Amino acid sequence: MKSTLLTLTVLLSFSSAFAEGPSRVLLLGDSHAYGRYGSVLDAHFRKGDTQVTSLSSCGSSPSTWTTSSENFKSTNCGFWKKNAKGQETRVTSHRLPSFGEELAATKPDLTVITLGTNFLASWQHQKRKSPR
Repeated sequence: MKSTLLTLTVLLSFSSAFAEGPSRVLLLGDSHAYGRYGSVLDAHFRKGDTQVTSLSSCGSSPSTWTTSSENFKSTNCGFWKKNAKGQETRVTSHRLPSFGEELAATKPDLTVITLGTNFLASWQHQKRKSPR
């Protein structure tokens, strides 16, 4: 009962905080966000006066975006960025931007992270290699 009440309170607080929608959104994703899914998600948040910055890199995982800027990874299978002004960059090979720098620059009210499939594949690969 207490957990249900706490969950309901958090949801109501969250929904009332964005009753008019967030004014700045940062979207971050892997290859799913590079394709149609990312474009649809981006278009959804751009409705109204919302400033949206979308970043995606195929093959990325959480560690890809949290590596220090000195040795940030590059993608060779696709990078997409659409800034708050709607200017797009879509290239095959690109050195990834720093997630921390993007957070500082955009100061989002809402950050949507859509990662996971590459992490799972990496984890499964490591699991098979480990001795039993």
